[in-house]
Amino acid sequence: MTRKSVQGGHCAWPDQAGCALTKFGCDDPTNFLSSRQMQGSPVNAHGGRCRWQDSVQATLLGQCHDAAGVDLGCAPDIEACTGIWGQPRDINAWTGPHQQCTISNTHFGQCDYGMCAWAHRDCHEGSTWHTFDAGCTCDQVVVGACSRSLLNGERETFCAVSEDACDHEQSWIAPLEVSGVAGFDCYLCREESPMVKDTGNISNGQLVTENAGFGATDSNPIQTVDIVIILLGVVLGLSIMGAVGWNIFKTKRATKLMKRAKEKDVLPTTTIEIDISGSTLGNHPGVDTSTDEASVLSEE
Repeated sequence: MTRKSVQGGHCAWPDQAGCALTKFGCDDPTNFLSSRQMQGSPVNAHGGRCRWQDSVQATLLGQCHDAAGVDLGCAPDIEACTGIWGQPRDINAWTGPHQQCTISNTHFGQCDYGMCAWAHRDCHEGSTWHTFDAGCTCDQVVVGACSRSLLNGERETFCAVSEDACDHEQSWIAPLEVSGVAGFDCYLCREESPMVKDTGNISNGQLVTENAGFGATDSNPIQTVDIVIILLGVVLGLSIMGAVGWNIFKTKRATKLMKRAKEKDVLPTTTIEIDISGSTLGNHPGVDTSTDEASVLSEE
């Protein structure tokens, strides 16, 4: 099934928080603009970049602590720190955000049936929860969505980490229900392409996918810029080859024309005859003209 990924929201002025995945990522929750409200924003202004994958993966999370205050690992909220459903929330403390805890380097938790999730609440009720699972990187985390019905009867759906990411026109769809309602699955991050895997630079490989990194269906098309460069190179190469070929053709043609001109204008010397019948040579002593009235020039 098709998969889509989360786009970030933005904390509008005068808020100083910048990009946020939920309203509680803003200094003032009322300043939050959902990913739906950010559609059409300039790419590099007014929070438009918050929709990009590199911005989503750079989002700061918090840390879980045990009773002694020892750091246990990065997590999005207190729900992700607990072990068993219904366990008292004060067993593990959570603080955040922390500079070393980004979405891209966090190991999220896993439901006992294998689904990686943003928090324990996203699992089937009654399931157990394994925190900080090494296999639960952000591209494996199943999330929910914010949705609304349009006037034409269609439904508009955006992947989101929680209902706190929805605006006043949207309703929340739980992670386990998204595919049935929207016809696609929602994940926290794009699935990493094999072509850019292990490069250490996720953002460069994703700025031009997902509608320029904005979170549409996951795919890895060749970058438009690369296509243009390749085509220009081909055109330039063909132009150079054509110019060289034309010059060669002109040179050969000129040589042939010169050769033909020489063959027409210069007759062989063996065919030239000189009539000296009326020559005055006979009037000079010592010149014998009695044998022949014409002399045939011959080659040396």
